[in-house]
Amino acid sequence: MMKTLPLLSLVFVSLLFSSCISSRRAGSWLESPPPGWKVTEELDSSSVFEIVHTKVSYALNLVSSSPAVAVNSRQVEILCGRKIAVKQGQHFYLVRSQFGNGSTGAYAVWKNPNDEISISHSSLGEQLTVKQSALVLILINIPRHVYSSISLAR
Repeated sequence: MMKTLPLLSLVFVSLLFSSCISSRRAGSWLESPPPGWKVTEELDSSSVFEIVHTKVSYALNLVSSSPAVAVNSRQVEILCGRKIAVKQGQHFYLVRSQFGNGSTGAYAVWKNPNDEISISHSSLGEQLTVKQSALVLILINIPRHVYSSISLAR
């Protein structure tokens, strides 16, 4: 069993990376981070909020012409289905995102000192259909660029 576990881990990781989808191929909604993109900080989950299913169309309309837009607390309440507080100096931003299999996945969001963010969605499943969505982020500055990647493990 001890020799099998590392082998299974290697197979899982191989499948995860071999199934990674470049967002550039998925269309112009978002693009993959460029080679050499440096991550400096992963956003805490208390700063990343998914949009409730019934408000995704509204969210997509808000980010239809820009990958990141400022939103107010009332819009956030509508988009997320609850009130969310921010600390002084922080703001709400609605940003474009993508996902594969939503019911089996999760988002991770990273930023760098240039106010660029990268949103990654990882999920389980046999087939991947890239879907557009949006997230509400709590940040100090509006993102200058939004990157995205999706990975699928079978």
